[in-house]
Amino acid sequence: MAAPKGNQYALGCETSGRPRLEDYAEHAENLLKWAEKPSSINLTGFYIEYGLDPDLFYQRTKRDEELARAYKLCKMRIAQRREEYHNFGRLTPTAYGRNLRNYDIPLDQHEREVYEFQKSVDRETEKTTPVSDKIQVIDYKKAHDDLKKGYDD
Repeated sequence: MAAPKGNQYALGCETSGRPRLEDYAEHAENLLKWAEKPSSINLTGFYIEYGLDPDLFYQRTKRDEELARAYKLCKMRIAQRREEYHNFGRLTPTAYGRNLRNYDIPLDQHEREVYEFQKSVDRETEKTTPVSDKIQVIDYKKAHDDLKKGYDD
């Protein structure tokens, strides 16, 4: 029996293996050009048009400063366009609201800050709630359970 001749499934494929994004500057330029199209209201269109893997592209934005800047600018442009379309009735409230936080970076940051503040208030409230109040809640639950048992008998 002859020895195997390597991966026969990859014959004719120059870029076998994991997909790669080698030219970050070109992708950043393409992204900014694409964002200026009137039809660009969702990044999925960019990924499809250029044949890119969204997860891999997002990972690369974390590694390359120029690509990260282009990605952020693109998201802000899309957020602006989506709001314009929504205001003029070209985008339904559901479609507008569904991805609002994905594209509107300042809104996302604000909502994260509000969430963190609310968590800290809840933690402080939990720390400062007197033990007697907690016991009353437990006693109320026990009394409720005892009362329910009495009805069942």
